[in-house]
Amino acid sequence: MNSDTINKVFSNLPEFKEVLLDSESPEVARERLLLELKKLVEANIDDVLDLGGLEYSVRLSCARAIRQFLARRTVKITGFDMVELLWAVVHGKEINEKISEAFLEDLYRIFSGFAGKDEIYAKDAISSLSGREAAIERSEMLNKICRDSEQAIANYACGLDEDVVKQHESNRSRIMKYYNCTEEDFNDYKWQLDNIIRNVETLEKLVELSDSEKRAIKKAKENGLPFGITPYYASLFDPDYKKGADRAIRAQVLPPESYVQAMGDNQSERKEKFDFMREADTSPVDLITRRYARIAIFKPYNTCSQICVYCQRNWEIDDAYVPQALASKEKIDKAIEWIAANPSLTEILVTGGDPLVMPDDEIEKILIRLAEIKSLRRIRIGT
Repeated sequence: MNSDTINKVFSNLPEFKEVLLDSESPEVARERLLLELKKLVEANIDDVLDLGGLEYSVRLSCARAIRQFLARRTVKITGFDMVELLWAVVHGKEINEKISEAFLEDLYRIFSGFAGKDEIYAKDAISSLSGREAAIERSEMLNKICRDSEQAIANYACGLDEDVVKQHESNRSRIMKYYNCTEEDFNDYKWQLDNIIRNVETLEKLVELSDSEKRAIKKAKENGLPFGITPYYASLFDPDYKKGADRAIRAQVLPPESYVQAMGDNQSERKEKFDFMREADTSPVDLITRRYARIAIFKPYNTCSQICVYCQRNWEIDDAYVPQALASKEKIDKAIEWIAANPSLTEILVTGGDPLVMPDDEIEKILIRLAEIKSLRRIRIGT
């Protein structure tokens, strides 16, 4: 990382850079940074009188984010030490992590937001106004934010753009030819479920993959990590991975090597280390998660037609569309009985896995039984 980049990250919070440079180790830096953060928060108390409500909210949010970056608890949970990284960077030490531009930009924005220099809300335009005049000026400012956002979004291709639609049609024809299937087959969700792509050998015949993507998929399979992509979803890929037009599409289902490595290294402790929503600590009975007073999650079906990389239940899903995914009748009965026995619950989210991949009669039976519980006002399906 060059000096210009480092200087930009700390440009609005130079105090942090000075603390890092003056500390002989990351641990010493952590303690000093926490003190510096506290000092800056206290020093800025009087400044809030000059801030608008939205600007004050940004500063508070950024302060909380920085506090979490510095906390040892964050290191324990994530296995990543921000202080250690920043200390190494400002001291010119060699680092193993690959730092993306997006990560550095986020850090710069958070530091700037805490320093009151986020440039999100134009203070100068409304600082001398009040009442209706200030409200009108702020409304115009928000209109400009909307226009700028729409212009930025317009730079990206949409799945409904004519050329993208044609590309997807071409992809679909190529994939249908590989499977020797009709368009009627391809449009049948049951056919899609019967032909889920489960390995790199099949996928690379349908779409072009980078070497890194191939290695990650193979390693995922070797480590017993869930992986699956439907032929339909594969038809949304850009055939030429180098163009990068389908980065978001690929990122949803193709695990990065770093993720596969982390999951593999902690295979025996996956439940403990990757249950970041702490579902194990909020499950009063099998298949139920309850974190909120009025809402509970019910998970009768533990698989999906394809596996998202970011899935919060990757640690407990065995694989894509596996036959043993439906919970036993005994567990389903006990879960529904527990819901009925807790009338303070007014809403149930039926999720999993994807409950709509279940046989129709199974999901119907569950929904009918839930609908009979008088205390429930709302039943949602996460699909």
